[in-house]
Amino acid sequence: MFDEQGKEQGMVGQGGQLYVRSDDEQSRWRVVWGEAVEEQCWTAPHQEAGAEQALLVCT
Repeated sequence: MFDEQGKEQGMVGQGGQLYVRSDDEQSRWRVVWGEAVEEQCWTAPHQEAGAEQALLVCT
């Protein structure tokens, strides 16, 4: 999992859960699980007010 500058920001764990640590709430991240173009996507956090976790949807 990489930020828009290509810096590693997290990892994908068991069951496809993403683990990210970032203070930047406006970030987009590139999730890569293979070498083909079809094996990557971009995602951005969506967090409900007061929630401890954010929902990430790949597009």
